[in-house]
Amino acid sequence: LKSGTDTLAYFLYQPDNSTVWGNTTGTGVTATADGASHNYTVYGTIPSGQNVPAHNDYADTVVATIDF
Repeated sequence: LKSGTDTLAYFLYQPDNSTVWGNTTGTGVTATADGASHNYTVYGTIPSGQNVPAHNDYADTVVATIDF
């Protein structure tokens, strides 16, 4: 997450809340294409103890790659 030059570390998790999503094999969600629309829940955490201004608005864009 970023606000100007201030950044916050964060992690996105699979619904089991134990597997951190990343750019490596085994850190995504497997699904079967069936022509229907599907929703997937993603959990996020922001670790405490980060030394950044609390009054800033932080934002980021997450890109999901879908391979089939």
